[in-house]
Amino acid sequence: MGMRSIRHVSLWLTLQLSLGATCIYAQRTPTAARVDDSTTLIVLGVEHSAQLAGRRYHPGYLRAFIDRVHPAAICVERSPDEFARGDYYEFTYEVQHIAVPYARAHGVDLCPIDWLPSRDDERLAFGRLEVVELPPVRARRDFQGFLVIDSTSMGRTLFYADSAADRDAAKRFYDRPRAAGWADFPRRLGLYRTFMQAMRVRGALDAHRHQTVLVVVGSMHKDDIEHVLAQDANVRIVQPSSYGAPSAADADARLEDADLAAIASFNLLGVQPLEGPVDWAWVGEVLERLSRKHPNAPELPLFRERYAVLTRGVPAAEAAAAYERLAASTDSLAQFTFAGVEDVRRLDSYFDPFGNLGVRQRALLEAAREWSRAGQPARAAQLRAQLTATGTWSLLRRAQLAAYWDRYITPATDSLAR
Repeated sequence: MGMRSIRHVSLWLTLQLSLGATCIYAQRTPTAARVDDSTTLIVLGVEHSAQLAGRRYHPGYLRAFIDRVHPAAICVERSPDEFARGDYYEFTYEVQHIAVPYARAHGVDLCPIDWLPSRDDERLAFGRLEVVELPPVRARRDFQGFLVIDSTSMGRTLFYADSAADRDAAKRFYDRPRAAGWADFPRRLGLYRTFMQAMRVRGALDAHRHQTVLVVVGSMHKDDIEHVLAQDANVRIVQPSSYGAPSAADADARLEDADLAAIASFNLLGVQPLEGPVDWAWVGEVLERLSRKHPNAPELPLFRERYAVLTRGVPAAEAAAAYERLAASTDSLAQFTFAGVEDVRRLDSYFDPFGNLGVRQRALLEAAREWSRAGQPARAAQLRAQLTATGTWSLLRRAQLAAYWDRYITPATDSLAR
């Protein structure tokens, strides 16, 4: 064997070892081998965190589906190094709040399968760490802006990514003609990233031969992952929709208390009610369920008041006074069940410009929003001073508060859809 062939074999073995060693193995009883001796691959394409918006796409549907599949391993969209540190993408509710806890609770192996360019390569392409380095103040709308679910995404159901239409959308992105210069980088990066995801999935398949491996990944990656792995004769690719959709009753039974808090927070406190559609009947149902299960939850009165403001047109001054009463009666240490914040140094999250505030602080902020809407900016300014007198405010958090205050609190909000 020549030196070049030896180097090729060595490189191949290194790749196999690095890709096959990414699964975190659970303590569980081994799953019986499949009768047909094949390994089953199921790639469920998802829209990140849209589970917080749509009634027919809520987190219970994904849990009920995993119950049906009964996989030996679940592959999630995070790279191995970050996953090992407990570092998740902030906007992937389906990963850290659904798939990962499910796997750990049920003794299912976890395999992180995403791929990121090196930091040096990121700097070469973007001029900075575009993927992992957020700007101090987020733009309204871009890759690192606040998450807003649009009307199309509101209508998602669990198996939307199996459809020809969704596959075609992904193919159009990857197969479009090459653009000149930097404009072609997202397409090139997407192709390579998805290929490397497929290689890590292959490592998970090799580690779980004759069993079932479920991949939960952004839908733009689904079709190409399947295309890359389709030539493996020992792998049987099965479409998620072949298992049948869980009923609404089954899905609702798998909706957890933390999901209720997250759905309420996203639709009431984040940017969603300001810039996107909201299924108010569904949010109302969620609040009723949360009230029955946790009537003393510290955030519940705040949720109820915000819901009334957004749906019933409570006069601004009346709402402001109600929020001030809530602030006065709320424990200063009370925190939200769900904040969605990964970087605790920041004030914001992908879900909410003010996501890292406590319940009492948030009541003060909402009172200021309503006083501003009522045409009393001086009272709003007083509440801002009161807000910043509580807790710890770094220079970064103060700068974010100032920017988001001007964007979301000071402007009149009478144009909100009721």
